Parts: sequence; C-alpha cells; structure tokens
Amino acid sequence: KDNNRAVMLHPSTVLQTVLRCRTEGKVDLPGEVVSIHVNHGLQPAARDMENVAGRTATMLQARSVVQRIPWGTEPFPSLPAEGTIDEKTAREARYNRIFAAMRATKTNVIATAHHADDQVETVIMRMTRGSSSKGLAGISPIRRWGMGEREKGIFNFGAEGMNAWIVRPLLEIPKVSLSVSFVPQRDV
Repeated sequence: KDNNRAVMLHPSTVLQTVLRCRTEGKVDLPGEVVSIHVNHGLQPAARDMENVAGRTATMLQARSVVQRIPWGTEPFPSLPAEGTIDEKTAREARYNRIFAAMRATKTNVIATAHHADDQVETVIMRMTRGSSSKGLAGISPIRRWGMGEREKGIFNFGAEGMNAWIVRPLLEIPKVSLSVSFVPQRDV
C-alpha cells in the first residue's frame, strides 16, 4: 500500500485548510491529497453538488474522486423515495463508498469536516437514545475506521478497516467560525 496519501471529504473547508497549511509549509502532509465526494442520488441537486465538489477540488489542486451509491445493487437496498431514507442507512451507504474510494486510491487516512456543532448534536442525540458514557463522550477526533458489522454487507470492512483511520481536525471549531474563515477572497 502507498501510505503517502490522505483523503479529504467535502465540504471544502477541510480541503482548503489542509492545502493552505501545506502551501504555507506549516505541516508535513502527504504528497497527494484526494477529495472524495459521495453522491447519494437522493436529491434533485445531487449531480450539481457533485460538480461543485469536483470543481472545488480542481481549484485547490487536489484529485477528485466521486463515488455514487449503487442503490438496488447488492448489498445496497433499493433506491428509497425522496425524503424516506433513514439517516443510518444513508450513513452506512456513504461510509461504504468512502471506504471503496480509500481502497481505490490506496490510502488509509481520511479527514472529515465534522465541527463543534456536529459534536454537540451527536451528544444530544445520544443522550436522547440513552447512550452509555462512552457514547456521551461524543465524536472521537481520531479513531480507527473499524471492521464494521459482519452481518451487514453494506457496512462490513473486515480486517482492512483496522488499518484505516478517520481524523477530524475541525472538531473543536464552531461551524460559524469555519463559515466566516473560509469565504473565498476576491481581488478588490
């Protein structure tokens, strides 16, 4: 495996942050940064979002990889009607496609754009579901991808998942700070 790659998941804030740090020499980053966009195909604007993700990656000089969820193809369920899919099924399908892209690009690390607002939302959601103290700790800033669940083909990564990592570099930053910090600068 070529472990000299990092995979970034849109929104483009993470991609912009990492590439800016690399350009300014602030951090030692892998030689190639790849942007992954998962098209769920569940909204009329899905193709437009895919195109924006690709253009953003190109603008930031990152390779763009698009994964589409093949609804109705084993192990994926049939394409749900708009507005009827539950979040867990969409998340498992998304993670399946992200992991497929990681395999295809021979990477073992992915950085996501989860931020402090996501952390609060996750803790509240877990509280309402009666989660354990481990669950109430919220989203981990760094963790192994994991093996998934053996009985779920869509969410089964096996031993290979134990060699992959998820990092969340923006987890302590509120969404509003990210929105303000990364507004594209224009010449006046």
